[in-house]
Amino acid sequence: MKIRKDLRIPLWLKIGIGMAIASSLTGYLWSKNFFLSSSPFSSSLVTFLPPPLSERELLTDKELKQLAESITVRIFSQEESGSRGGSGVLIFRQGDNYIVVTNNHVVSEAKVKYQIETATGKLYPVEIISNRNSNLITDDLALLKFNSEEEHPIIPAIINPQIKIGQKILAVGFPFTEELNQSRKLEFTKGEVAMILNRPLIGGYQFGYTNTVLNGMSGGPILNRKGQLVGLNGLGKYPIIGDPYVFKDGTNVSEQEWEEMSNLSWAIPPKYIVELLQKFVCDSHC
Repeated sequence: MKIRKDLRIPLWLKIGIGMAIASSLTGYLWSKNFFLSSSPFSSSLVTFLPPPLSERELLTDKELKQLAESITVRIFSQEESGSRGGSGVLIFRQGDNYIVVTNNHVVSEAKVKYQIETATGKLYPVEIISNRNSNLITDDLALLKFNSEEEHPIIPAIINPQIKIGQKILAVGFPFTEELNQSRKLEFTKGEVAMILNRPLIGGYQFGYTNTVLNGMSGGPILNRKGQLVGLNGLGKYPIIGDPYVFKDGTNVSEQEWEEMSNLSWAIPPKYIVELLQKFVCDSHC
């Protein structure tokens, strides 16, 4: 993988969430710790309705890292060779089927068979069920599916989580070493939101943050201090080739804006993940 220019349940996380969906889709179950979904897919579009932010408690560094470890997966080729792969987030569940969201560029090589490793250390082959970046204009996102009888925590995306300048965030993922071997140890980097664009760049990237994102952390979660998913890693600092700072309508940023933006990592906000998940649900059941 190349960086582009181009949460059994621990009794600590006091989060409540409901998911209201027309038709037959039942709610997600959130406990004090992390969240497990037993909801089937519905023919209706998915709407996530979180409780008011004021009802949530800020997590300690330890709690936030425990959450991140439980919902982040390592993605790599079944041959586990070279620099193919990255990170992903457990985002949805239907029975024994789990959905992982990642960047499309993490799983862009069609001939490669990918697999994931969960927090339990178990490996699962995955099927790429949806991707949206064939022409670079759509969002740099992909959905993967795997089957497991073991329960895994998920972290449902919220359409519009609170994202604001100066917000403290944690970026997570499995980096590659200089020898192009992917680490099995999760990397955590702290930082804050530094820039929010009024429209998305190509790939759906829309907010910049100060965290360092290493090669291999693409597709990993960005969490706020309340344990919410506020974005996906995907675009690192200081691009050395190409021009990633182009808006979806084709317009470019100024030279000064380019310099400022290149000092930041860039993320895809959850609303685009929700859109892709809704589309997948509808395509499968509408």
